[in-house]
Amino acid sequence: MLESPLVSVIIPTLNRPRLVESAVKSVSDQTYEKIEIIVVDDSDYSSTSPPSFEETNIDITVLQGETSEGLPHARNRGIEAASGELVAFLDDDDEWKTKKTEKQVRRFKTRDIGLCTSWRYMVGSDNKVENVAKTDIEGDLVRKLLCQNVIGPPSGVMVRQDVIDSVGAFDEEFLLWEDREWYLRVAQVYDVDCVEEPLVRYALDSPEKMSGNLTMARNTAYPQLLDKHDQLIKEYERRFVQGWKFRKFGKMAYDTGSRVTALRYAVQAIATYPRAWPFYRLFIRSLIGDKIYALLDKTTMQIRNAVKRWKIRSEAQGS
Repeated sequence: MLESPLVSVIIPTLNRPRLVESAVKSVSDQTYEKIEIIVVDDSDYSSTSPPSFEETNIDITVLQGETSEGLPHARNRGIEAASGELVAFLDDDDEWKTKKTEKQVRRFKTRDIGLCTSWRYMVGSDNKVENVAKTDIEGDLVRKLLCQNVIGPPSGVMVRQDVIDSVGAFDEEFLLWEDREWYLRVAQVYDVDCVEEPLVRYALDSPEKMSGNLTMARNTAYPQLLDKHDQLIKEYERRFVQGWKFRKFGKMAYDTGSRVTALRYAVQAIATYPRAWPFYRLFIRSLIGDKIYALLDKTTMQIRNAVKRWKIRSEAQGS
């Protein structure tokens, strides 16, 4: 790898000119200098003014499309136009912290990895940070990705261009979870790393965000994922993967306020694969609600800590 590799940043956008201006500015403000920006714009500006990038101090290319053919297609158009040794992605409603590129490039220069992600700030509709979302990439990453997306959204990801050449780009047949499906292909061949600090501001309540669409997940995304990676699922036990499928549906239902639906999916998850604690946790939360669950969780933690302190004191006295 070059001492200072060029990073191609791909930003798809659709009818959100003000948001994409902010996204581009967050890239322009990076401490790392060797960056090119590729905006893939499928917008119709007949009723609003297009974005302005006049103040951007980085080489920027805008690929204008006549109609939208989906987010995977937009990202793939950007990949085709990219010149960098490294490729990064940023959705138009997200933003980067200023040192994201610098810190991830450093990982590629010091470690033999194919892809690097990061933690992220979860930002609500009032533009306030609600919490920090971490990753869980230790251990068998392929197994974890069959359960859920533990790498995070593409806005936190940087990848080597030769990795994309090897495993392929995003599958344009996937209208949802195309990122998770792509991560599965990457993780089977390459090591994945993470900068364990929040380097992305991820928009939770952005309009038209499809990641929380339960109907599409149940009827389209999961059947596509299970069908494409059928052989892989056989290796990891189908009941295990099916249980996590129901848990995902339940979590999505719970997040939209439908506790009854969430409870039903939690029961299905437990019945399918009774050896996963997260399934029982969803069952309890759906049954008693967040407030009581939080109190129960806090009490359980206090008991665990008290037992741990008692064991330490007992061992000290015994020695």
